[in-house]
Amino acid sequence: MALVEIRRATLDDLPALRAFWKQSGQVAQEKNLTEFQLALDEAGKILGAVALKISQNQGLVHSGVISLDAPPGIEDKLWERVQAASKNNGLYRLWQKGDFFQTKGFQIAEAALREKLPPAFGEWNDRWQVMKLREETVLTLEQELNLFAQAQQQSTARLMEQARWFKVFAYILLLIFLGAILVAGILFMKRYPLRR
Repeated sequence: MALVEIRRATLDDLPALRAFWKQSGQVAQEKNLTEFQLALDEAGKILGAVALKISQNQGLVHSGVISLDAPPGIEDKLWERVQAASKNNGLYRLWQKGDFFQTKGFQIAEAALREKLPPAFGEWNDRWQVMKLREETVLTLEQELNLFAQAQQQSTARLMEQARWFKVFAYILLLIFLGAILVAGILFMKRYPLRR
């Protein structure tokens, strides 16, 4: 049984996920379906699953489980997928309560981080583990507006450049069309000269 792909869960995966959760003794998580990343074999059988819930630029890793008959390395592949999703979403830190990714650098969360835990992740307790992904940057409203304005200017500049190229292309097509009409007119005049 070889690993074929790691991808985000879709509605089509729900029946297989229900069976996987039941087999592994997990509580079904239908409401959180799109949080799950799946490891699948060539037949589409789920070898492992882990969820990443995102709130306030932070992620909660939860409900991780790997099939007993899964080949080695599934946890590493799921971890790579969680890291990529974290980076794509600009997360500052990851949280977890269990020990699914304990060997990947999670540390017991200190009480000083209590206020950083998003309420959507649950209540604070001593079981929380955390991993810092990058520095938190707090931008003022003016800085955010400047960044937005810069992004808009870049977008406008790209659109203007595309419009210039489209205009050049349109002129070239017009010249080719007029040239073709001119050539056709000359050929027509040669073939059917005017008689006086």
